[in-house]
Amino acid sequence: AVGLVSYAGFRCTRFDDRLAIERGLLDRTSHTVALERIQYVSIRQGFIRQLLGFAEVRAYVVAGPGGDDASSTANGVALHPFINVNRVDSFLACVAPAYSGIVDATDLKRLPAAAARRQAVRTGLFTVLTWVIVGGCLALAHHFLPDAGAFTATLRPFLLVLGILCGGVMSVRLALGGVLRYRDSRIGHTRHELVRVTGGIKRICTIAPRSHLQHASLAANPFQRRAG
Repeated sequence: AVGLVSYAGFRCTRFDDRLAIERGLLDRTSHTVALERIQYVSIRQGFIRQLLGFAEVRAYVVAGPGGDDASSTANGVALHPFINVNRVDSFLACVAPAYSGIVDATDLKRLPAAAARRQAVRTGLFTVLTWVIVGGCLALAHHFLPDAGAFTATLRPFLLVLGILCGGVMSVRLALGGVLRYRDSRIGHTRHELVRVTGGIKRICTIAPRSHLQHASLAANPFQRRAG
């Protein structure tokens, strides 16, 4: 409902080297984006969009002098909030031709086996942490609830079942997210662009021209250094 109100009447129009974007039902928002200031483009698919075969296309721009760097970098600008994945390339060819056809032209490689081991370890640690939190909450509830009364006798089993259900749902979500993240993640490049696909319950495909990269960093924890 919030999305329908926010993106009602959405329109993205290209004028030479600029994009004019309008949206909103109650509060009508209009702004302009210079194509040369687009840092990279991402194609985002949440769980619902993946089931329906749709995606959201966002452009991340360089903030101007005195601009809000946080909002420009973190949130990006929606070029299309809900588009069929088969139409993404044709849409980009109209509004941002420099980013069209790159994913299909890129030889995307799967992540190495070390990434699967890392994902399994992280998923296991977060699953244990989830159950520790659930167990702690149940212990606190048991400690502070009075021992007498029919209401307490009914509430305690309800809280126990609710805690186990929440922990189970979170564990399944973590496991599913870890499997999908490794299975669907890809990375590749063309002569002028880098392409990264981050898998998971939310799938994000990022297209970044090499000339727009600001810096690169390399980090290795003690376990990674030991493994080379």
